[in-house]
Amino acid sequence: IGPRFTDRLSDAQLFNTERTDYAALPVVFPNGELNAYRFGQPRTDMSACVAFQDRLFYGVSTAYQKINSIFYSEFDEFESCPDLNEITIQQNVRQPDQLTALAPFGGQLIAFQKMHCYSLTYLEDPATDGNLQLIAYRGCLNQQCWEIYGGLMYAVDEHGVYTLAPNGQIKELSA
Repeated sequence: IGPRFTDRLSDAQLFNTERTDYAALPVVFPNGELNAYRFGQPRTDMSACVAFQDRLFYGVSTAYQKINSIFYSEFDEFESCPDLNEITIQQNVRQPDQLTALAPFGGQLIAFQKMHCYSLTYLEDPATDGNLQLIAYRGCLNQQCWEIYGGLMYAVDEHGVYTLAPNGQIKELSA
């Protein structure tokens, strides 16, 4: 069985806005930037994967490479994951740490390390308007050790169970 349709358009014709059916398959980002990248698979050495806003985010290296990198897909294309779409958590704290879990929490993506918690927010594109900041000196053991209930995030790290409020406030639940 062969292909049913053959693409005969050149790149110039593909991006010609005057062409009939130009917008039938959108090839632009919300900001008007061209987006014809429809290929690329998520890395196979990452164990955490979550949907957040209009993208797929993945991280937590199983090969112990890129241990503090968060990768993400193209806008509304969870299947398009170029390696260029990477956010690295800078080590600005005293103890070295590594990513252990990712969790969507309201309007932010929580990036847990073993001993630290970061909040990632963005408006349109994490590469251009993303904001990653440390919000707590608590972490999470792994991707299965967090849950959201009643507007709070419950997490388990090496020091026990605690809640995390959307504003970053921590409350101990176990000693």
